Amino acid sequence: MVNIGLLVMVLEFRGETFNREFRVLDHYYLELYDNSLAVVTGNCHYNTSIVGYVKYRLSSTEKLWKGIFGFYNRVVKQYTIPQVYGSTCWRTYAIAYGAEVPVIPVSMVKRIYNPIEKVKQIISVVRDELEIVSLEAISEIMYSTNAYNKVGLTGSLLVGIHNPRVSDIDIVVYGLKESRDVVEFINENPSIFKDMRNDGFRAWCLRVSELTGLTPTEASLFYRRWRRGVFRGREYSISYNDGIYRSMENSEKWINIGFIEGLVLFEGRLEALNYPSIGFIESFEYRGGVKPCSDPIYVLSFEALYTPVFYEGGKCMVRGLLQVNDEGVCRILVGIRETHSYIKWLV
Repeated sequence: MVNIGLLVMVLEFRGETFNREFRVLDHYYLELYDNSLAVVTGNCHYNTSIVGYVKYRLSSTEKLWKGIFGFYNRVVKQYTIPQVYGSTCWRTYAIAYGAEVPVIPVSMVKRIYNPIEKVKQIISVVRDELEIVSLEAISEIMYSTNAYNKVGLTGSLLVGIHNPRVSDIDIVVYGLKESRDVVEFINENPSIFKDMRNDGFRAWCLRVSELTGLTPTEASLFYRRWRRGVFRGREYSISYNDGIYRSMENSEKWINIGFIEGLVLFEGRLEALNYPSIGFIESFEYRGGVKPCSDPIYVLSFEALYTPVFYEGGKCMVRGLLQVNDEGVCRILVGIRETHSYIKWLV
């Protein structure tokens, strides 16, 4: 087991400082003036609004999640497009995505929750068993990858409304190099970060099947311990992104053409460990829908399930929304509400 006291000294010795500007990153949380809690989606945002959605709202009845303002109801129970869009009343059309996205106006934000700062807070004051196990998981990762101040806690743990009996451990890694190192460490240590097994794994496959339209067997091909597993008896999830804030104000414009289906060979690249995830196309074979003016060069996915094939490479059947920019470059979007989309890994 990692020495937590030593971790405190290492973090203090490194003298890391945190960016306290209004430049939020993927999986930060926002507390709004009505005391609801929103999740930040991705690293690209506007000056006056943040791409994201409301996940928890105050409840008048007892719920699993409780904070300083009372009990919370999880309004996004499953990460389906209708639930995500339905939870948030604010929208904007993002030319970078060629789609309408839910946003949180900056004027509505009362407080920002930073996943990396949360780790330091727990080191200072540990409140319950789940925080202890979460800190042990973070410590294992930091010591083994040297990703100090690049690994944080998100989800209900971040905002302090978790239920120590049933809540999972939600981890986020910032930086592509650090993300790669974490993936490799977890792959090499199955005795520490363990696979989901039996009923838990079957339940995950069924849940993914319901959300994506894939069969449970097709869904199982995307399972990886470096995305989801079990640590000291607790289920965990790990999200990855490059940790770089980008402005949406002068984004490249993409135009929607229509749905397309094709056989794609992904080459496998580090950029996949980001959100939205990018899968670079090595070869493309048209199979249906609108015909592109040129072969798509990449797939952009708002469904994190597909990250493994983008990262490792592989042959897939892809259905999504074909888009083109002003230079005639084509790409495909998946995990969106404009058209039914999927990626099926052909192995």
